[in-house]
Amino acid sequence: MRPYRSVRFVPPAPTSFTALRRTEDALLSALPNDFEILVFAPVLPLVAHSAVATAGPRKVIATVRGSEVAADPTNASALEVSLRRSLPLAEDPRSSMPVRLAASQRVVRAQH
Repeated sequence: MRPYRSVRFVPPAPTSFTALRRTEDALLSALPNDFEILVFAPVLPLVAHSAVATAGPRKVIATVRGSEVAADPTNASALEVSLRRSLPLAEDPRSSMPVRLAASQRVVRAQH
């Protein structure tokens, strides 16, 4: 119980679940119908944040399994879009097929 009481990353969020859910629902309902809505995993491959963007390692919590806790949803978005764009580009290097994604992801930044 000592770590549960003292480590700032582990207690429940101070935000009301209902308020957060209503906000997410309002935002997602405003999207055009051709967007695919994803729920990203809470972790990314190790060093994804510093490779994709500029989040330094002191802002990201590493895990013992070669991954890191999500610190910015745009990094997961960039990885997913890159994966999805690679498929049509492999068939046609001039493909302009769009990828339309929206996502929800809880993130943790280690800095105060």
